[in-house]
Parts: sequence; structure tokens; C-alpha cells
Amino acid sequence: MAATFVSTWRYMWPDVWARLQLASADEDQEFGWLEEKIPLPEGFDPHDDLYSEIFRAAYSSLSEETLTGFDMSEVIGDPELAVEFFIGLTGESFSSENAIIQFLEAVVDTLAEFDDVLPGRYLALMSYFTQKYSLRYVIDDQGKIYPSVTGIFSELMSRIDRVASGNEHLASLTTEMHSALYAIKADSSQANVKVFVHKFFNLAEALACGRPEVKGKTLGDACKQIQSWPHVAVKNSLSSLYGFASNYPGMRHAGSPESKLRDLDMRDLVSMSVILAGYMPYLADELVCEDIYIPGRRIALAVEGT
Repeated sequence: MAATFVSTWRYMWPDVWARLQLASADEDQEFGWLEEKIPLPEGFDPHDDLYSEIFRAAYSSLSEETLTGFDMSEVIGDPELAVEFFIGLTGESFSSENAIIQFLEAVVDTLAEFDDVLPGRYLALMSYFTQKYSLRYVIDDQGKIYPSVTGIFSELMSRIDRVASGNEHLASLTTEMHSALYAIKADSSQANVKVFVHKFFNLAEALACGRPEVKGKTLGDACKQIQSWPHVAVKNSLSSLYGFASNYPGMRHAGSPESKLRDLDMRDLVSMSVILAGYMPYLADELVCEDIYIPGRRIALAVEGT
């Protein structure tokens, strides 16, 4: 699973926040590039109240539990206390991943109120941070944070596993699918690729047939009965793909040897993984796609709409 800000927050103080007003030579050479790219002005005088204002920007993104018994005016009025509280925050101190992103985007304007150099250093550090920890986001030159396609796919697969873990049958099918995938490391033969694709189809079929409106027992039946399709062409595409799994010799059934155009190989491993995963949001309502896009986004949108 691609990393999130919640999971990597503990690294943000040494890698981002502490670096805003710190010349790299003052500590180590890992950040020498920052001083070369965006140097602090000669005679730069660190802003004593910088972290008080950053903490003020974070306040609305913190969870209710974090804010219980919290005296905002006391912290904001004491720069040293603000630093102490800010360093003490964890990823779980925020109400959600989405809330952290809203805060991080707002920081650009907060820094701009101090001087011209800090926003640029912040954006450079954030870009470095997302790459260093393989976060599931990209950051533009205005400080806006967007999910990457890689991040969305990683989150989708993680949530498929999570949905399956709550059902003994689905959990067993998921374990079998992953085991088949791992077996290909030692032997990437057609036989093993067939097993993996077969197991992935089994999981898709179980999810589809578990929908309340589906009365059939096969993925082909489910395709006809599922009500979540946005267009008949999408429904037909999965139905046709199911035909491939059923008709390709030796995958799900004996199949038709004359239908085979070539042996399966690693192209099919990669392609079927992506294609079948892409159908999962239509098959499992438990997959909340707003939160797959950015965790916590669904609640944020609901609050905005009230």
C-alpha cells in the first residue's frame, strides 16, 4: 500500500517543519540541495512565532479527541509551547488523511505571510518528502496535493483485502489469490499464470454474487443482474472477460482449444490484475470510492454539504 500522511507524519518534523528555517549545513548534508536550490537570505532571522501560526492553521484539522481540554489561546501565545505541541502531534491527531491534506495545502498561505522564501522551501521539502517515503500523492507548484493513479490503485487493492477479511469465504479466496501470485516468483509458467487469473476471477465472482440484487451463482449471471453499471458497455465488457476465463483452455473449465491465440504469460498477469481490480467498485458496495481517492474525503464532503 502506498504510504499516506497519517502513516508518515512522524517523519515530517525532521524532514519538513524543522528545515523551513534551518540551513542544511547547520545539521547534516542530506538537505544540502535545499540550501543550493532555495537558500535562506543572508542574515535571515528565524521567525519566533512561525510554529504558532502553523499550529493555528492545523487547529481545524485536528480530531475532537485531540482538542479535548485544549486551550488554543495558551498555545498560540507561547511559541515554545506551540513547537512542543506541534512536535507532539501524530498522524492520528488529525481527524482524517483528508484533513491533513487540507492543512498542508493551507500552510502555503500561512508561510507567505512571513516572507517570500519560506513557501518555496516548503514546497521543495514537501515534494522531496512525498518521493522519499513513496507517498500516494503528487504536489503541484501551488502546494495543492492530488492522489496519483498509483496511489488510487494501491488503496483500492488494500480496501479489497479489507472487505474480504470480514467474510470467511472471501478471505479464503483472497488468500488463495495472493498465494497464486507469490508462486509465480519461482515459476512464471503459463500454468501458474492461469491459476492466478482463475483465483482472481473467483474473488470477483464471489463479490458479485454476494450483492443483494444478484440471484445467480456465476459471474455471468451477476453481470446481468447487477444494478451498479454506468453503461451497458461496461456490463458487457466484464461479461466478455468472464467468457475468456471460462473458454480459455484449462483456466476455469476445459475450455475450447481452438479459441486460444497464444499461451498466457506475464503480460496477462499484469493486465488481468489491473483489469479485474478495476471492476471491483461495481461489485462491492463496501468499497467507498471517495475514500479510495483520498481517505476521509467522504465524511468531509458530507460535512460540507450540510
